[in-house]
Amino acid sequence: MASSVEKILSDNDVGITNSHQAGFLIPKDYVHKGFFELLPKDVRNPRIMLEFFDVKNETTFWLSYIFYNNKFFGGTRNEYRLTSLIAFVREHGLRSGDKVVITKIAPRKYEISTVKVGRGPRVLSKESWSAIYGEEPTQ
Repeated sequence: MASSVEKILSDNDVGITNSHQAGFLIPKDYVHKGFFELLPKDVRNPRIMLEFFDVKNETTFWLSYIFYNNKFFGGTRNEYRLTSLIAFVREHGLRSGDKVVITKIAPRKYEISTVKVGRGPRVLSKESWSAIYGEEPTQ
């Protein structure tokens, strides 16, 4: 299994759809191959806290890693999610299409960094300016 994975952020991930999505969906392949921990099926919605080091800000924070498994209790959900990320997304000014890179350091310890996509300088036209004074200046 890779030591790092990247997530391309969707509109839902950055919170602009006003959905009630609970964090980033984790592909089950990342769980079954050991990048994220396998959580028990016999406990409803088991969760653990994972430690993350923000490479840019050089700070450590904790995220909730949850196995929403009500499929095994009469429901329909059977998915892993990493939650409590919206503050991180907002703090870094992330948008849909940007990437989050997660690197596994040790069991339950990760580094997280960001890649902003398509943020090159914009070419402004003359039309991007407008006058805010009442009269044209005289010469």
